[in-house]
Amino acid sequence: DISHVLESLFKETYTKNIIGQDTLTNLIKTKSGKNSYHDRYVEELQQAYMEYNVCMQEVDVLETHIIHARTRAAEIEGKECEKMKQNFLDGFNERKSVITQSVFPQCVDKDLLEMNNLISPWDYLSVPKPKPLLKAPEPTKPTVSYSMHISQEPQDDGYTFIPWKGGPSATERTEGQDTLRKMKERQNFLRNPRFLPPNTCSDDRLQVFQAEPPVLFFVQYTVGQIYEATLELKNMTSASRHVRVIPPTTPYFSIGLRFPGEGGTVAPGMSCKYTIRFAPDSLTDFQDFIVVESQSDDLLVVPIEARRPPPVLTPRVLDCGCCLVGGVKFVEFFCQNVGLSPGTFCLIPKYQWPASNLRSVSKTVFTEQPPFAVSPSLFSLQPGETTVVEVVFFPTTTEKTCQVFTIVCDNCQVKDIEGQLIALELISISGDRDTPSAGELHDLTAEHFVCFSPCNPNSPQQKKIVVRNNHLELPFHWQIVKPHLQPLPSGEDTQSSHVEFLQETDDIFHVCPESGLLGPCQDHVFLVTFWPKELKDYHSVCHLVLMDVEIELKGSTEPYRVLFEPYAIVIPGELLICTTTRKQFKMWNHSKTSISFQWERMNSSFHIIEVEPPENECFDLDLIVTGGKPEKVVTSLICHIKHHYKPITLPVEVSFKISVEPSRGILSPLSSGVVDVVFRPRFCQQLQTELELTVENGTGHLSVQASVQSPQVCLLNCELLLSELYMGVTTEATVTLFNQTLLASNFNWHSAQAKKVEEKTHMFVSSLLANGKGAAFFVRPDNGILGAFQTHTVDVTAYTDMWGDYTDNLICKVGDLEPTLIPIQMTVKGCPLYFQMTGPRVDSQNEGPIIRFGTHVSGGDTVSRSLRINNPTTFDIRLDWKTYNIDENDDMLVDLVVVYGEAFPVKEIDDNVASNAEEEERVAEEDTESAMACSHPYHAEKNLISVRIRPHVGNLSDYPYCVTPQQAVIPAKGSSTIHVSFTPLTLTGSTEIKCVGKALGFISLDSETAICVPGKVGRVHGLDLEPVRMNLQAVVKPAEFDIMKSFRLHNTSEMPLQFTLNTQPPFLVKVAFHCSFALMDFVDLANDEMPEFVKVIKNPKGESKLRFQQTLKIHYINGSTQ
Repeated sequence: DISHVLESLFKETYTKNIIGQDTLTNLIKTKSGKNSYHDRYVEELQQAYMEYNVCMQEVDVLETHIIHARTRAAEIEGKECEKMKQNFLDGFNERKSVITQSVFPQCVDKDLLEMNNLISPWDYLSVPKPKPLLKAPEPTKPTVSYSMHISQEPQDDGYTFIPWKGGPSATERTEGQDTLRKMKERQNFLRNPRFLPPNTCSDDRLQVFQAEPPVLFFVQYTVGQIYEATLELKNMTSASRHVRVIPPTTPYFSIGLRFPGEGGTVAPGMSCKYTIRFAPDSLTDFQDFIVVESQSDDLLVVPIEARRPPPVLTPRVLDCGCCLVGGVKFVEFFCQNVGLSPGTFCLIPKYQWPASNLRSVSKTVFTEQPPFAVSPSLFSLQPGETTVVEVVFFPTTTEKTCQVFTIVCDNCQVKDIEGQLIALELISISGDRDTPSAGELHDLTAEHFVCFSPCNPNSPQQKKIVVRNNHLELPFHWQIVKPHLQPLPSGEDTQSSHVEFLQETDDIFHVCPESGLLGPCQDHVFLVTFWPKELKDYHSVCHLVLMDVEIELKGSTEPYRVLFEPYAIVIPGELLICTTTRKQFKMWNHSKTSISFQWERMNSSFHIIEVEPPENECFDLDLIVTGGKPEKVVTSLICHIKHHYKPITLPVEVSFKISVEPSRGILSPLSSGVVDVVFRPRFCQQLQTELELTVENGTGHLSVQASVQSPQVCLLNCELLLSELYMGVTTEATVTLFNQTLLASNFNWHSAQAKKVEEKTHMFVSSLLANGKGAAFFVRPDNGILGAFQTHTVDVTAYTDMWGDYTDNLICKVGDLEPTLIPIQMTVKGCPLYFQMTGPRVDSQNEGPIIRFGTHVSGGDTVSRSLRINNPTTFDIRLDWKTYNIDENDDMLVDLVVVYGEAFPVKEIDDNVASNAEEEERVAEEDTESAMACSHPYHAEKNLISVRIRPHVGNLSDYPYCVTPQQAVIPAKGSSTIHVSFTPLTLTGSTEIKCVGKALGFISLDSETAICVPGKVGRVHGLDLEPVRMNLQAVVKPAEFDIMKSFRLHNTSEMPLQFTLNTQPPFLVKVAFHCSFALMDFVDLANDEMPEFVKVIKNPKGESKLRFQQTLKIHYINGSTQ
């Protein structure tokens, strides 16, 4: 619709109002001749409408002509194309396209196009005028020279009639193709590979020579020795080849020829050998390579590596523990060579390396780097040998000391070791880093601060703390103590002050694990739990008894916030007694966690007021009122919330009456009237009340009393004894029923065993389906005797709790004959899942409940509904939820769904698709379960890209509706809970919007045995199966007030609103007008200096008045204003 664009451009001549045939007919009928302007307008409108119809008819004629021309051109071009393909015979390649000349210009009317100001094909074609259609060349047609000089067939001289002879017949074409194929087969024979070029092969490139071994290794060597290895080059081709070897580039490797000689020619399948010598000058690693040249274009490179397993010295960290300042501590460490080679080690301070001469910095006795000294500084160790290294620790200051020494090994490797104290560090805390706010009391000795968000009582919270142990294995245990909130003495450090900690008495904070061992060089995760019991603030310190790692813990609680909408139920008018009335209301939970509640029932001697459901997680409730006495009832229903410090109440106000017919009227003078007092009791009671009669200038009262009884029947004999019974003889007995009231009573006898039979039937069906196959066939009777020429009917009953295509054989055994197999096939459709709030359904099993979120304010908070889904089957069923928005103006009919890979892959906990390695492993396991499953249609090879067309559902979006989790697995014989949330839209206008959506739950099976049992069961899932549907409804209204004359703000929405009022002086927000002498200054201002909201009014007497006019703004919490 571009009417708004035309209206903005042609404001004088275009309007949005559409004048149709009906409007024009009505205007013609009103043309009476009395109004000349109206008559002229109608005549011009008639003329314009006639011109419009003529133009539309011309357009239709032109469009029909072009369509017919395109159809004729396509038909002619198709025939020409087929004719060219037949003429090409077997020389035609299907992969090549046949190009024909377009005949569309000959089929279209050029004059008709130009008359309607359209471009014709001749305007952009290079051909000046139409030409007759050219025929495609025919390669099999005889040429003129062939016909005149070679052909023996009679020729057309232009006078004699010769019947047209077509192309070769089918037999001739077949013979010609056979002859051509035989000629090609003579050229296709196996060549001698000796005469093929070296690099010629059918598929992969063939290497001329193959090296054995592919890589030369030298692993054990010492300085001054020479080591040898043999390299063998084998000719892999079928002909003799020349070979040339380029020696290594470094001086540590050399090559010598053993075979062949100087000729350098190697016969097919033979090898030549070379001796590689290695002369190391140190124990470091060496690398080089040998290049082999042959007749192949690719060079063969043979790597050479010399790598000696290095000696490894442990430990890397020398922990000396604690020592007094000024003291000396001697600590011995066992250093072991855990490598595979011997080594000589030299210890020097870190700052002395690298050194130009190692002899100048190395000492044979000890090496020193204050406050550490290590002895010996030079030693040798064989593999597995251990020596004692003594470390002297002589600290001079109070601090954590760490020094690094460098170990130089004779294999040219350099490593560093550290000498330090034990060190622990806090790596991370889940959530945001917490810091105490300004002025907040906190523990001065704690190094870290953890603050839990406010929560409700008995609502646990958890945070993870990661502590890293940098070195040795250490035992630990956590201790929860009271915080030290007093300030420390001036000048003292928080670590050096002697603070006395008191054990925490309340059991609010927990750390798991509470004790254990910290492994060396590992990160350890601790779970801190905050479980408040009362409404108060909690503050503790978690002390890790090891190296004074202290974490301050803080948490607070808040009461449950439960609101009713409306907050009180007042039923207008009067209700008839003994009549049940329902009134819906909502129960909103604005707490941090979910709640568990239970309503009390008010059951007095006259009235019954209760709430359904009395206990559940549902928040759409019904108030059920049944009155028993005409009176006004004002009461409060009590709702108990688990872990809440007191119950909450719902005020209820209702009035009951007795029906009087007629309830009002007029009595003529000296006349009388009869009224009927109707009382419909619902239960036994004693009623005593008064009816008030209001007449002109007076009142009257009518006392009403009623005793309500119910039928009461008893048995005079409660036991029936039948004795001395005989086969085939009917015996009768009498049972006496006695009606104890004056009311007629209906009675009905039934067997007490019926319920037991129903229970047994349910148990029987459950036992049939207990094997977990989803279906079972029950034959009745399953055996018997069949007489001669007798026919007997057998009932086969199918029981199922799972969809799918089932195939089986009914085996019938008759005596000693071979069993007869009767094929049975069954297709089961439907959905076994059902919602807890709707229960199982016989029809429309895929239809879920309609979730109504009600009316909400624009930009309000997100509302959530909890739904429980039950799975009665023996298979785990996965649901992938997608939400769609439905637009009533959407004219789409179908959706094109393109899927890459799996439509609904299995997701991890963080909603990420499972990794490729896990998926490949899972697929490999599934493939090995059954090799026969690959041939089954339900185990068809997965397509890389799948395209499906389905009826249009709506626009896929997770706003404003969203289902969490988007992927949920409903366990077998279990249930799972999903949450459907609605986030109100933010409106810009003043019109309410209805939000209509739909949620589709696509059903998937992750077990291969659930998807297919070869030859027995097959089940579709994913996009091939009808999904579970839920309709979503909500209404969003703008946040507005109706401003009345008294400046009252009336809330027209169905929810509470928070707002602020804002205006400019001299108006106040109360709303009031503040008058002061400063306002008189506006009188002396000139007109151009006067503010817009002030106006000076002068009367005829010359007196001046000031008029102030401004705007009162209402600011809502969602950011909108009014």
